[in-house]
Amino acid sequence: MNQQFCANCGKGSAKAVSTVSCGHKQPYDGNLIVVRTRHPWFGEQYTEYTLWDGESYQHNQYGAFCTRRCACDFAQAAVRAGYARTSS
Repeated sequence: MNQQFCANCGKGSAKAVSTVSCGHKQPYDGNLIVVRTRHPWFGEQYTEYTLWDGESYQHNQYGAFCTRRCACDFAQAAVRAGYARTSS
């Protein structure tokens, strides 16, 4: 899916990522892009990799908007600009 942008603030949707755990400080050898590497605290014997395929993004949670606040702000701006729903 292509990246969506909020109709109010223009913020892009988040990457669709997955998390994989490998042995302690073992390098990732797959074909996905490593977005984040995390080495947990002492005693934990694994390394956590956050992976992205380079093209997938999540859907905006609120349709054309990233948050409910952006949807409300957009609606308030439309009302201030004189837009109103007409009854049929």
